[in-house]
Amino acid sequence: MATKVMQLDYDTGELIEIYETIKEAAKDNWMDPNDLAKYIRKGNGMAMFKNKKIAFKRIGV
Repeated sequence: MATKVMQLDYDTGELIEIYETIKEAAKDNWMDPNDLAKYIRKGNGMAMFKNKKIAFKRIGV
């Protein structure tokens, strides 16, 4: 089962977009899918990218 993620505004936490997969989110934001997945796991479902000013949060389990 694919992991859905939502992209949030880095400063306000407002929802920007929902992606069906980590791969889709990574591609749309010029990132490596493996890196995004790793940071989401490390952050217990949340990945913050200060240099890009974007954040991602896993949806569901």
